[in-house]
Amino acid sequence: WEGMVARLAVLERRIEEGADRSPETLDRAVDLSRQFLELAGKDEAPSFEDLSDRWDWQIDEWMACLPSHLVHAGMPEEAIALAREWANTLDTRALYFHLVDALSRTGRGAHLDRVLTEDVARLNLRTSDSLDVADAWLRLGEREKALEWAREAALRAGNAEDREEAWDLESEVLKELGRTDE
Repeated sequence: WEGMVARLAVLERRIEEGADRSPETLDRAVDLSRQFLELAGKDEAPSFEDLSDRWDWQIDEWMACLPSHLVHAGMPEEAIALAREWANTLDTRALYFHLVDALSRTGRGAHLDRVLTEDVARLNLRTSDSLDVADAWLRLGEREKALEWAREAALRAGNAEDREEAWDLESEVLKELGRTDE
């Protein structure tokens, strides 16, 4: 375990510091993470919490960011496949939050649309998640899609504060669209 975590830590530093975000380094990080997750599923394996405490590093949270690094390296298909592969093992919300953010920041609206369409049941969206998606569409300049997600957020809102935040975003987008009468 210690050796595997040490190798992951070295890759994490290289990737996060921007020194090496090459497809080869990212592939090594993904392969090693897959091995790590496979071993982590065994009965005798230490928990993520134990390893994270020992190494003072949130290993599972960093692994949830790997798909976004793949997107930034120009590998969106691989990123989507990896998020789907790990959705039942790692924090699904974190995986998809980072993926949605990376897809919008790199201008990959078609990929974002596909993920949201095909994976919406897996996402188990809350109001804040729907607002994050609306913001992603705004970054891409897709006001109508942002409006849909802001309205979705308002419908999902479980309390007045969340509903008001969704309505504020909806109003902002309507103004940008010149539809203040709505």
